[in-house]
Amino acid sequence: TNPTVKLDVNGSIKTNGNITANSLTVNGVTSFTNKVEAFRITPLPGDSLIRFGDSTIYFNTSYNAINWLSKVFANTNYRGLGIGNGARGIGTNSVAIGSSAFTVGDYSYVIGRNVRTSTQSSHNIVFGTGATGNQISPLVNDISHSLMVGFNSTVPTFFVGPSNGAGTTGNVGIGTTAPQGKLQIGDGISKITMGDAYTGNPYFLTNYIGFNVGRVNGQWQTGNDTYSNGGTVLIGDVTGGLRIVTFPTTSNGQDQNFSDTQLNSYNSLRIYPNGQIQIGELKPVAPNPHPNFKLSVDGKIVAKEIYVNIQYWFDTVFSSSYKRMNWQEKENYFTTYNHLPNIAPQDSVLKYGVDVAGTMAGILQNTEENSLDIVEIYKLLLKQQAEINALKNKNANLEQQIILLKDN
Repeated sequence: TNPTVKLDVNGSIKTNGNITANSLTVNGVTSFTNKVEAFRITPLPGDSLIRFGDSTIYFNTSYNAINWLSKVFANTNYRGLGIGNGARGIGTNSVAIGSSAFTVGDYSYVIGRNVRTSTQSSHNIVFGTGATGNQISPLVNDISHSLMVGFNSTVPTFFVGPSNGAGTTGNVGIGTTAPQGKLQIGDGISKITMGDAYTGNPYFLTNYIGFNVGRVNGQWQTGNDTYSNGGTVLIGDVTGGLRIVTFPTTSNGQDQNFSDTQLNSYNSLRIYPNGQIQIGELKPVAPNPHPNFKLSVDGKIVAKEIYVNIQYWFDTVFSSSYKRMNWQEKENYFTTYNHLPNIAPQDSVLKYGVDVAGTMAGILQNTEENSLDIVEIYKLLLKQQAEINALKNKNANLEQQIILLKDN
């Protein structure tokens, strides 16, 4: 009876058209075809500003958040949020965004087309699309506490695996959902794996890069394709060294497993922090007679050419000032020592090995001295031959004179 605005109604208003106003104040509940409900402008604790459907989603003003409630539809209890054509948030507090996006696992989230989480997993995420045009070939994440990213496929291109709790990190896979190291690229015998190889005394290993080799529960493992199962791994250690270990393939075509101790049996190449290089096993007599070696090879070396830089050579043998042993001195030397001068004796060779440069120089020295001896002997022989020829001529003349004397 005392209106203060253009329309003042004490009761209900029902209209099949639109209501247009610069402002609308509602002190009660106003329903619009059972789709939107606006509560008090100044809400009380627990009130919602807008409700969709049967309270399946609401704005929680106490926490400035959007929340949703459980809803049973077609005998399925939807406990999450789905946004998009055919999107279904089934798992508890899960969110599915996109076409045919399902979150079946609890606390899981998917964004994309034809992507899903499974009932066997929870707390996981999927981004991407399943196989295009095939609704029954989705991209499914069935691994708890993990992330999958993939497009137009039923398997992910990128994967982050679960961690083991606070302060830990999971493994990352590219082209695999079961990375054996911190990072694995590919799967099967073509995989490349990078990871933690830490061990304490006596190996002190740190990290590794494996080619068809991964580290699983403290064991080195190679994959197989039912025919081959070999692999190669590069391993660093805390001293600054590097190992390249090769595991040869076997005939059984099954995965191989090796312990850290067995690495020494398969060492192919090892680089020490001081620059020393070892190929194969290092087997000098203890204590090491050559601690300053640069390259140690346990096996044969095949090369087209080998050059050895040395500090001396024996061209001085041909110098006029060079004094060499005479034959008597040489005979006394090898009779006494049982080896030639400047050639290592047998006991030294067996203990320390052969000094190639020193031995070659010693052989050269003896060869050059022998060459000088041979030349001198040859000259002597020529001189003796000339004397013999002269004696023969003299003898022939004497014989001729004797014949003439007999004839007279």
